[in-house]
Amino acid sequence: MSAFDHIRDEPNVIDVICPAFVAKLETLQCGIDLANTNLAKKMESLEREVRSCKEDLLEREEKASRLVQAVMKEQIAAAFNANLLAMDSRFQTFDSRLETIDSRFEAMANDMDCLKTMMRASLAQGSVPVPPGTVAAASSTTSAPAQVPVPVPEVAENTAATEKAAAAEESNKIRQNAKRVTQVNKDYPGWQLKKNTTTVHQLLEEWYKSVGSVPLVVDRNRMAGARWRLSISFYKRRLAIIKFIDEVIEQSDYPGIESHHVAAVLEKYMTMTNLQLNGLGARLQTRKAVNGVVPSHTVRKFVMDELDAKSRVESGTARVSIIWIFFNLYIVALISIYFVVKMD
Repeated sequence: MSAFDHIRDEPNVIDVICPAFVAKLETLQCGIDLANTNLAKKMESLEREVRSCKEDLLEREEKASRLVQAVMKEQIAAAFNANLLAMDSRFQTFDSRLETIDSRFEAMANDMDCLKTMMRASLAQGSVPVPPGTVAAASSTTSAPAQVPVPVPEVAENTAATEKAAAAEESNKIRQNAKRVTQVNKDYPGWQLKKNTTTVHQLLEEWYKSVGSVPLVVDRNRMAGARWRLSISFYKRRLAIIKFIDEVIEQSDYPGIESHHVAAVLEKYMTMTNLQLNGLGARLQTRKAVNGVVPSHTVRKFVMDELDAKSRVESGTARVSIIWIFFNLYIVALISIYFVVKMD
């Protein structure tokens, strides 16, 4: 009698074991189906959230574009009004000069009338030589009368002297400036900020990275103050960009934000508004409202909106990654449970 004969003799054992195993498999299959259903729902919810984020981002970009266009229109209108005002002032200056010239011509005409009157009086009195054919030539007087000096109206000749003095002063300024440039370049060789810098990233690298024996900009200011700067206005425009980046990083609530993130957003703004680096610095320096809009506030709002949208997209991507990791762990756990049950 073999070892399996008693199993054949007891059919109830097989009838009991097989349904239990099948029931476990069905339970496991139900669990897997339920997990797949929940995962599909979560993926759909996640897709809806990502789609909503994309739509929100596109809407923000459209708003920013419209805002930039409105700002550009306002700036163009302001520039046009400023040009009109400048032209009006120039026309007023031209009109005043014309009035001055007219008054001078009137004065000269009056002087000529006075001169003619004096000449007639002199001719009538015989105090000036009379040309041949006149009454004085027929007189018996043989001696030549003394000539009367003709009064000549005084003409102001200050214009030439003023122009000469202005030219001399301008020439003196040019010589002094050239002498100063030569002396500064001699005392602080290679310290000047580059004028061919075109991007914010290049400015950051130039500002915070020393090349050879040339110190950082902060060290230059500490060592030489303002003596090493040839153009104060150029330096202040560059400094406005650096200060703006530092303020955004300091006041921002976004984790992990660095200067190159803000630089990328500023370069995007420069591309949208067709600005150069000097124009960006000048706009960040402007604290007064132009047609009700402060340019520096407009730049700040654009940068903060862009960083906010980027942070939301990154957080959504992180959530997707976390859900995907948990999903993989869940599948691995289900497969492990399945094999454990199968081995039992």
